[in-house]
Amino acid sequence: MSNQNNISMSADIGHYRLSHAGHSSLLRQAGWQVMLAIFIVLLGFVGLTFSTIPAKAEAICGGLDQNGQLQDSCTGRPAKYEGKPGTSCPSGQFYDLEACWSCPSGYARSGDHVTTDTACHKITDKDVFSDAKPAKLLEGVSQCPAGSFFDPYNGGTCWRCPSGYNRTLFDPVHSDKACERVTGFLQFSWRNAEFKGAQCGDDNAVFDLIDGGTCWSCGDGYVRTINSVKSSQACGRPIFETASAEKKGRPGASNMAITHSGTRRISEVVTAVRRAIPDQKSL
Repeated sequence: MSNQNNISMSADIGHYRLSHAGHSSLLRQAGWQVMLAIFIVLLGFVGLTFSTIPAKAEAICGGLDQNGQLQDSCTGRPAKYEGKPGTSCPSGQFYDLEACWSCPSGYARSGDHVTTDTACHKITDKDVFSDAKPAKLLEGVSQCPAGSFFDPYNGGTCWRCPSGYNRTLFDPVHSDKACERVTGFLQFSWRNAEFKGAQCGDDNAVFDLIDGGTCWSCGDGYVRTINSVKSSQACGRPIFETASAEKKGRPGASNMAITHSGTRRISEVVTAVRRAIPDQKSL
C-alpha cells in the first residue's frame, strides 16, 4: 500500500514538472513574440522617418559640388547706380503717404504720423522755466464716459468693448483682438474696441488722481508739469513746439532703380534657381 502511494506521488510530481516546464516554454515563446513585434514597429518608424526626408537640391554654380569642392562662381554683372529709389519731391519737402509734404518755416519733421498736428516740431524760443500758470479744473468731467475704459494709447484715450466682450490683457487697444469673449472650451471670439474719445473729453485735458480722480486743462501752448495739479506752476511751456505738415501734391517723376536691364537680370536669376531646384513648379 505504501509503495502504491509513493508511485502515485511520484507520478503527480512528474506531471507537475512537465506541466510547469510547458508553461515556462509558452511564456518564453510569448516574450519573444512581444519583443519581435516591438522591433518591427520600431523598424517601421525608422523607415517612415527616412522616407520623409526631402531630396536636396544641388547647386550648379557658386556653391559646393557633391565632393565638397568649390564650384565656379555664377556669371553676373556689376550693378549700375541709377539714382535714388522711389519718388522725388522738390527741395524743402519730404515724401510720405504717396505725396510731398512740407513743414512750416523753422520746423523740422518729427517722428509722429504725417497727418497729425505734431508732424513737425522745433525747439521753442519761449521761456520754458518761468512761463508757467495753474491748471483749470474741468467741473463735472470724468476720465472716460460711462461704460468705457481708459488706455494710455496716444497720450490717454477712452474705449469701449462690444456688448458681451471683455478687454484682453496683452493685445493693443487698437488691434482687432482688443476685446474677447469665451464661446466654448478653450474657444474665443475677438472684436475691435470702439474709440470713444480722448481722456477727459479733450486732447488738451489731463486726468489726475487728486480728489478721487479729476480732469484738468492747461490750455493751448502749455503742457502739464511735474508740479502739483493745484499749484500755480501746474502747466508750463513745452521744450518743443509742434505744428502740422502741409500736403503739397503728387511727387515728381518716378526714378526707380530697377530698369529694363535690371528686370532682365532678375529673370536670369530665377532661371538659375529653377535649374538648381528642378522639382519646383513655379517661382
